[in-house]
Amino acid sequence: MPERNVQITDIKTEQQQEGEFITAKIQLTLRNRGGRQSEFVSDIQLGPGVMVSGYSLDVEGKKVKGHIFEKKAAMWIYHMIRDVTRRDPGLLIYKSESLLKLSVFPFDNNQQRLTGIELIYPAGMKSSVRISGRIVEIGENTDQKQKKILLIKTGQNSTSVILS
Repeated sequence: MPERNVQITDIKTEQQQEGEFITAKIQLTLRNRGGRQSEFVSDIQLGPGVMVSGYSLDVEGKKVKGHIFEKKAAMWIYHMIRDVTRRDPGLLIYKSESLLKLSVFPFDNNQQRLTGIELIYPAGMKSSVRISGRIVEIGENTDQKQKKILLIKTGQNSTSVILS
C-alpha cells in the first residue's frame, strides 16, 4: 500500500444553474508533501440533496473524464492499476447515500495534480460539502421557503429526486 502524504492545497468552485438544478464543479489541487510516491485518499461528506454527476482527473496535463462502473468492478480496476501497472487512476465511490471516498494515485515527490468532482442539487438550496475536514459551501437560498427534497432509493445503486 502506498504512503498517504498528499494534501489538498487549493479548492475552487464554479456553479451554474440548469433549469431546476445547479451544477457545482469543485476542483481540488493536490500535492504530495512526502519524499516517496503517495496516494490521496479522503472521505467526502455531501449535504442533503447533493449528488455526484461527474468526476475528472488531470493526467499529464489533460482533463480526463471518469466513467461509471459497478462499485466492485471499479475498485478492482483501481487497485489493479495502482498496484500492478502504476498508471493514473482516480476512484470516486459512494460509501453511503451522502458519504463518498475519493482515491487518486500516483503522486511523485512534490508532485501537484488536479481532480474535479461535479455535483448537482436543486436550485435555491444552500448546502455544503466536507472534504478532508474542509467545508465547501455551495448554492444559495434564493427563496424564503426552503425547497423540500424527497430522495427515493429505487435500487442498490440508484436514487430518484423529487422536489416540492
